[in-house]
Amino acid sequence: MRYFSAIGPAFPAMLCILGLCLAPLPAQAKDALDVLKEQAAAMTSVHSDFTQETSLPMFKLPLRSQGRFVFAKPDALLWEYLSPIQEGFVLRGNKGFRWQDHKKNRAPFTSGSDPLAAIIARQITAWILFDMQSIEREYRIDQLPGPVMRLKMTPLKKDVGAVIDSITIAFTPQGPASTVEITETKGGRTVISFTNTIVNAPLDNGLFD
Repeated sequence: MRYFSAIGPAFPAMLCILGLCLAPLPAQAKDALDVLKEQAAAMTSVHSDFTQETSLPMFKLPLRSQGRFVFAKPDALLWEYLSPIQEGFVLRGNKGFRWQDHKKNRAPFTSGSDPLAAIIARQITAWILFDMQSIEREYRIDQLPGPVMRLKMTPLKKDVGAVIDSITIAFTPQGPASTVEITETKGGRTVISFTNTIVNAPLDNGLFD
């Protein structure tokens, strides 16, 4: 699942900041993080459509895909590509499954058998609880100059830093994240643009089954 492998370690930070940012953010990064922490307790779910564009050194043209992701507290994730391929994964706690072609050919996995799943499971706990001590052990967070709020997150853990060089999140003036840029250590670059983000809406039964 090459489309997802590039962004997997960034996923918990990305979805939580996207889902928690329900209002315009203060101008300073520290104040913005304080606002996000206050909103953490109120978030129960987040759903968004996305367009992902991944540039890799071995390809002349970027890989472009579209899909959706869904998160529900305390630990249920769905990330699904709908075009041009149909594949995805569900993670609930430390267990999950991957699939191709509308959840056919499902392959189960656990955080013990999949290092990427272990990274995601570990970080979800920190971001959902907005445990700043744990987050600051995972990332250095810097505010970038410019007319819009942009936060650059540099991984501090070796397992994440081996894959990702940095994550840059840009916010709209109204608050929600508009784009996430992930720069890989081996030269790849992924930009994800979000639309139709809905927070705390009812979810379909069986969505994570």
